[in-house]
Amino acid sequence: MKRIDDLKDLPLEEKIEVIQQLWEDVFDKQDRLQVPEAHKRILDNRLKQIENKEGTFKSWEEVISKYSKK
Repeated sequence: MKRIDDLKDLPLEEKIEVIQQLWEDVFDKQDRLQVPEAHKRILDNRLKQIENKEGTFKSWEEVISKYSKK
Protein backbone atom coordinates (compact mmCIF):
# COMPACT_ATOMS: atom_id res chain seq x y z
CA MET A 1 0.00 0.00 0.00
CA LYS A 2 1.27 3.43 -0.89
CA ARG A 3 1.85 6.03 1.71
CA ILE A 4 0.02 9.33 1.46
CA ASP A 5 3.20 11.16 0.47
CA ASP A 6 3.63 8.77 -2.45
CA LEU A 7 0.07 9.42 -3.52
CA LYS A 8 0.61 13.17 -3.41
CA ASP A 9 3.39 12.77 -5.95
CA LEU A 10 1.14 11.06 -8.50
CA PRO A 11 -0.04 12.93 -11.58
CA LEU A 12 -3.54 14.36 -11.24
CA GLU A 13 -5.15 11.73 -13.47
CA GLU A 14 -3.71 8.92 -11.34
CA LYS A 15 -4.85 10.62 -8.14
CA ILE A 16 -8.38 10.76 -9.52
CA GLU A 17 -8.22 7.08 -10.44
CA VAL A 18 -7.06 6.16 -6.91
CA ILE A 19 -9.87 8.24 -5.41
CA GLN A 20 -12.43 6.57 -7.68
CA GLN A 21 -11.19 3.12 -6.71
CA LEU A 22 -11.30 4.00 -3.01
CA TRP A 23 -14.78 5.48 -3.31
CA GLU A 24 -16.06 2.38 -5.10
CA ASP A 25 -14.60 0.25 -2.32
CA VAL A 26 -16.27 2.38 0.34
CA PHE A 27 -19.56 2.31 -1.58
CA ASP A 28 -19.42 -1.48 -1.83
CA LYS A 29 -18.96 -1.74 1.94
CA GLN A 30 -21.38 0.96 3.05
CA ASP A 31 -23.69 -1.57 4.67
CA ARG A 32 -20.99 -2.02 7.34
CA LEU A 33 -21.19 1.62 8.42
CA GLN A 34 -23.04 2.47 11.58
CA VAL A 35 -24.96 5.73 11.68
CA PRO A 36 -24.41 7.36 15.07
CA GLU A 37 -27.53 7.58 17.25
CA ALA A 38 -27.20 11.36 17.45
CA HIS A 39 -27.40 11.57 13.65
CA LYS A 40 -30.45 9.32 13.63
CA ARG A 41 -32.17 11.57 16.17
CA ILE A 42 -31.43 14.66 14.07
CA LEU A 43 -32.82 13.01 10.94
CA ASP A 44 -35.89 11.74 12.76
CA ASN A 45 -36.54 15.24 14.11
CA ARG A 46 -36.21 16.75 10.64
CA LEU A 47 -38.60 14.17 9.18
CA LYS A 48 -41.14 15.00 11.89
CA GLN A 49 -40.81 18.70 11.06
CA ILE A 50 -41.45 17.94 7.40
CA GLU A 51 -44.46 15.77 8.20
CA ASN A 52 -45.87 18.49 10.48
CA LYS A 53 -45.14 21.18 7.89
CA GLU A 54 -42.91 22.95 10.40
CA GLY A 55 -39.74 22.91 8.37
CA THR A 56 -38.55 25.68 6.12
CA PHE A 57 -36.85 24.92 2.86
CA LYS A 58 -34.76 26.67 0.28
CA SER A 59 -34.83 25.97 -3.41
CA TRP A 60 -31.79 24.40 -5.01
CA GLU A 61 -31.21 27.69 -6.83
CA GLU A 62 -31.11 29.58 -3.51
CA VAL A 63 -28.57 27.16 -2.07
CA ILE A 64 -26.36 27.32 -5.16
CA SER A 65 -26.56 31.10 -5.19
CA LYS A 66 -25.61 31.38 -1.53
CA TYR A 67 -22.57 29.12 -1.72
CA SER A 68 -21.30 30.09 -5.15
CA LYS A 69 -20.71 33.65 -3.93
CA LYS A 70 -17.88 32.51 -1.67
